[in-house]
Amino acid sequence: MKRVLFVAYYFPPLGGIGSIRTVSFAEHLSDFGWEATVLAPRNGAYHRDPGLAFPETRVIRTGSIELSRAGKQLLRTGGSDTEAASVHGVRQLLKHAVRRHAYFPDAQIGWYLPAVIRAQQEIRPGRFDAIFSSSFPVTAHLIARTLRRRLHVPWVAEFRDPWCARLAQAGTPSRRAERLERGLAQEADALVTVSPSWGQIFGAAWQRDVSVITNGHDGNTTAAPAPLTDRFTLGYAGTFYPESQDLDAIWSAAAALDQMLPGVDAIRVIGNRDEALEARVAACGAGGLLEFTGYLPHAEVAPELARCTALVVPGPLRSTGIERGWIVAKLFEYLATSRPIIYVGDPETDAAQLLRGFSGTHIVATGDTAAALAALRTARTEVVVRDASRLSRRALTGGLAGLLDEACS
Repeated sequence: MKRVLFVAYYFPPLGGIGSIRTVSFAEHLSDFGWEATVLAPRNGAYHRDPGLAFPETRVIRTGSIELSRAGKQLLRTGGSDTEAASVHGVRQLLKHAVRRHAYFPDAQIGWYLPAVIRAQQEIRPGRFDAIFSSSFPVTAHLIARTLRRRLHVPWVAEFRDPWCARLAQAGTPSRRAERLERGLAQEADALVTVSPSWGQIFGAAWQRDVSVITNGHDGNTTAAPAPLTDRFTLGYAGTFYPESQDLDAIWSAAAALDQMLPGVDAIRVIGNRDEALEARVAACGAGGLLEFTGYLPHAEVAPELARCTALVVPGPLRSTGIERGWIVAKLFEYLATSRPIIYVGDPETDAAQLLRGFSGTHIVATGDTAAALAALRTARTEVVVRDASRLSRRALTGGLAGLLDEACS
């Protein structure tokens, strides 16, 4: 069994898709001839998911100086590890200045020194055959690069998010960030990202081959479909980003269908109450259909999805630049169900292209209420049988194992 050191800030007990992805890789790699040990912070600043776990005997826990947590306490701005601070005036200017100058490359830079010191204490040459690091945060790559130079083993760097491209998109491009990102990409022995378009964008920017390993699911796609009920429940999971997503077509269609017999009985949001989403649904006339489950651990999401009649997934508003490659992680959990999926967004994105390869999927362009209404009518009685086993997290881990094998050859 070959051995790989994972460097990952987001790792259990922290929740979120970054943690889910990394722990899944770490768990399944042993099926492909690799044993993973993980370098992770002891008390990271993010929400906890009690449903995620990994043997602590294979985790090297380190301290971390959590700058965001310390800044909120110092400036008395309120907020928490999962809630942004609410500040105005001078404190707001100070907050922006600190973020611009002290949080480079990200707010997790306070993890770098404790992680490197602990790793140098714990790790001896020859203990590992390779290193794998996953960003965001980019700090994970800084740690991995330092350890690679010391241990002289191949390093595979995963870029789950387009860091520099998003800075440019927000109107704050940084040559310093571009130099750092390019330098990391040039030094790594292999590169990974999560969508085909991002692989092309990164590859062109860095003049390197970039492999693609998408997100995945844990579902049993061969299981018998859950029985439909008379209640038409339209399910939605994940976070809503009003600045980059527009689901008005489906909410308006649900409101229109509700005036007919039979109509939509409920729009079930799997997650905490979201005021922005709630406002848009209400504006479309479907506010009375909304219900929220509240936060659920990752393990409880799949059964909740199976209770819905059909599932809504948002896509980007445009298929230009980095937006083309944005695939929300919940789309893969949707594909593991036997439920119709209604995608609303630009029809030329990677997400839409992925869905076209499976049965029971409906592509609705942003603002096309008529198409959304037709999709809802079909979904009410549609029987879906699909095999998404190639997108299981175990199957996708085989791709990472192949990259590690190649890097070591």
